[in-house]
Amino acid sequence: ASSTRVTTAAAVPSAGEGYVIDYSNETITVTSGYEVCVDGEWKTENIKFAPGTSYEVRKAEANGVPASAEVSFTTAARPAAPGDAVTVVNETIKGKDDGAVKGITSDMEYKLGDGNWTSGPGDALTNLAAGTTVTVRLKATDAAPHGEAQTYTMEAGVPLTVTFDSNDGSDVASIEDLSYNASITAPTAPTKTGYTFVGWYKDEAGTSAWDFSSEKVTADTTLYAKWTANTNTAYTVKHWQQNLDAASDENAENYTCADTENGTGITGAS
Repeated sequence: ASSTRVTTAAAVPSAGEGYVIDYSNETITVTSGYEVCVDGEWKTENIKFAPGTSYEVRKAEANGVPASAEVSFTTAARPAAPGDAVTVVNETIKGKDDGAVKGITSDMEYKLGDGNWTSGPGDALTNLAAGTTVTVRLKATDAAPHGEAQTYTMEAGVPLTVTFDSNDGSDVASIEDLSYNASITAPTAPTKTGYTFVGWYKDEAGTSAWDFSSEKVTADTTLYAKWTANTNTAYTVKHWQQNLDAASDENAENYTCADTENGTGITGAS
């Protein structure tokens, strides 16, 4: 008598059987005795997967037992970029380095420029200079890969200006496009007839002098010239006498200079 031997294929894998997905490294580790189909080719080595892609797994043929039927599984899609959940506070004043990126939560990660990825601070990155780039994305989890990255850039703050009010002296040009904490050099002293220039002051009353050797510009600033009246200012006093004949003579001057006095005194004194 003859007999027929029937070989049954391996059992179909259960859900999640035969592979392990590592979302941090975006790899699929194939369990021994199984194989995963990638682009039509069955593989047993570790696989670099694409997020949101479907794959098939089956038990491999072994010891004369045919491979099982395949089962499909799909890797999680990559989460979206943070978008408006993360906001930029630009530098307020040129060179102040007070920019910030807010909303970087603990489930996010960021990198400065081309630096390494760092776990989110839970709130904000502060004291950022103009031009700094901060790239942010959601961290990978056990259930999903890291998110799409979005880059945020700090814009420069407004430059500062120092204006010189010469208090009726000669014009002095402003110093513009200054950075925060800038030092400035005293401009050429203005001139004013009959007065001596004392210096530049922070108040119109001239009680608080600006120290060019130590003080820094931290805001738009107006400096005021302080003057002292000269005590040797030359003056002339002319004495004019009315010409009584002028009323009857159309060609006569009404007044004639009878005397002239020259002297010196304090400018502006009466």
